This record gives sequence, C-alpha cells and structure tokens, in this order.
Amino acid sequence: MFFHAQSCAQEELLVPKKNDKGEYGYVNQFGKQRIDYMFDYAGFFYNQYAVVFQKDSFYYIDRTGEKISRGFILAYPFLDKYTVVSDGNRFAFIDTSFQIKRNKWFKRAFLFQRGYAVAETERYKFLLNKQGRLMRVSNSYKIPVQGEVLDVAERMPYFPGGPEYFSKYLQKKLEGNILNSLLYVAFVVEKDGSLSKISVLGNADQQTKDDIRKVLSEMPPWVPGQESGEVVRVQMNIPLFAKQRQNR
Repeated sequence: MFFHAQSCAQEELLVPKKNDKGEYGYVNQFGKQRIDYMFDYAGFFYNQYAVVFQKDSFYYIDRTGEKISRGFILAYPFLDKYTVVSDGNRFAFIDTSFQIKRNKWFKRAFLFQRGYAVAETERYKFLLNKQGRLMRVSNSYKIPVQGEVLDVAERMPYFPGGPEYFSKYLQKKLEGNILNSLLYVAFVVEKDGSLSKISVLGNADQQTKDDIRKVLSEMPPWVPGQESGEVVRVQMNIPLFAKQRQNR
C-alpha cells in the first residue's frame, strides 16, 4: 500500500538511534523514545515499515516496533511497492504482505530504477514493473543509467546492516593469509543498489586488489542514497584493511 505525503503529514516521525550500549531503537522528532533499544541495527521507516537486524537475522517491523515478518539473511526497505529479500543464496521480491512474489527466487535481484527492477537466474534475466508484472528480457538488457553522481546525499547509501555488516561480509569473502594492508575502495552506488565504477587503491598486490574488486562487483545490492526524498546515485570512498595473500 502506498501512503502519499499528505496522508503521512500528521504522523509522528520515527528515527533510528543508537544508545551507549550499541543498541538501536527509535525516537521521534523531539528525541523522545518511541521504540525500545533492542536491535543490533535499525533502518529508517518507508511506507510504514522499517528493516531491523537482531540475532543474526533481518526483520520488518511496524511503527509500534512489532516484528511482522519472518527473519531473512538480507532485507531491504520499501522504497517502492516491492522490495528485495534474501535467504542467503538466493533473492526474491516481496510486497507489504511479506509474501514471495510468485514464489520465485533468483540468483540476483536489485531495487527499482526508472520503474523497473532487474533479477537474474542462472540462465535468464527478468524485469519486475511497479504493477507487479514479471517479464523475461534479453540477458544483455540493461536499464539505462540516468542522473548525476553525488559525493554527498541527505541519506547516504549503506549495505544492509550498516558498516559492521559490510565489514563482516568482506571478511567472510576475502580469505587468505594475514598481511594487513590499508586499501581504499571507490565505487558508485546506483539507484537500484548495484555498484559500478569500482576501483581499489593501495599497496596490496594485484591479485588481492582483483579479489576485492570481484567481491564488490558480485555482492548483493546496497540501499541507495536519497536526496530530497528521491533515490540518487552516490560516489562512495571507503578505507579497509585487506588480508593480502602471501606468495608460497
């Protein structure tokens, strides 16, 4: 269900906040606590629902703080009528009934861009429109990129779960003997959450850089940035320590 700005104008604003113990809850626009500090991570509310992380799973909550979905390995906010969830090895689209769209799972799935969301199986590519119709398209099809790239946005892009979850994801994917090396990764988070223009800078060997670039290019989508309520493209520059491979 969509809620237009007029119908939401009188609703109390709920904003995620982290306490001194590292727990997340929600406060209103005056700083008064509305939802208890009990989550490991909490995102903004969109279309009446927010994504939270608790005990190794993502859940959707309503404005009372009640969990209204089962747990997922990854979950994305309702920036549109449909959004993306993952059970770890596959992705699917859901609406606010929290049912898997057509009970169909994909190898990869992204958020909406220019009215469509892209999903891929091992063999085929599909488009989901905002009316919920799923259409097969050519595997070479790409939604044309549109809009300038911002260096800063009102709401910056983030990987589901925040910086700590992003670091854990990289650590899990980048295995090797430890020779800590400070690197910088740069990429653009597109409107559909995909990453483009990926570069890796630093003094690590080329194989380590290639490994990092591959992990970033294949990772699940990010939550895109927003400016004045609109989804935008944003440049990200992130320092990280990599486990550089030793020559044997």
